Amino acid sequence: MKSLLTILIVLCSGCATNAPPDPLIPVQQFLAAMTAEDKAAAETVLSANAEFVLPFNPNGDATERGMRRFLAPVYLSLAFDNYDNIVYSNPLFHVANNGTTVFVESIGDLKVASTGRPYRNRYIFRFDIYNGRIERVTEYSNPVTAAREGALAGR
Repeated sequence: MKSLLTILIVLCSGCATNAPPDPLIPVQQFLAAMTAEDKAAAETVLSANAEFVLPFNPNGDATERGMRRFLAPVYLSLAFDNYDNIVYSNPLFHVANNGTTVFVESIGDLKVASTGRPYRNRYIFRFDIYNGRIERVTEYSNPVTAAREGALAGR
């Protein structure tokens, strides 16, 4: 006679494979790839048409017109060409919308590649996840800090 535990194990043997992917994994892998300045690794967790949106700009234009939008290859090239030492310190992760959205709060500690000057800003990222890949990243940072520190503000 089989025990109840044995029956439950057999009935649930496929349960774990049907679980949705952990939304934190692609986000953590993306941030690690940014720190490693590894474009290929960053691209592996992005969907084919991943979009990066920066809604704030130094001109103060908070309308849709003021938003900067980039496809992933352009965003990654801008980041890796213009910054060195990309580090997001002490990230706090918040999963929302049944695992389809991950918010990350962090302090960015970067260097402007052309000058070597430190660039520190506070970030909130919104990662929209679809089928285990990052579909869209919305990057909120302080545009005043970006303009003051000589970052890519407004481009």
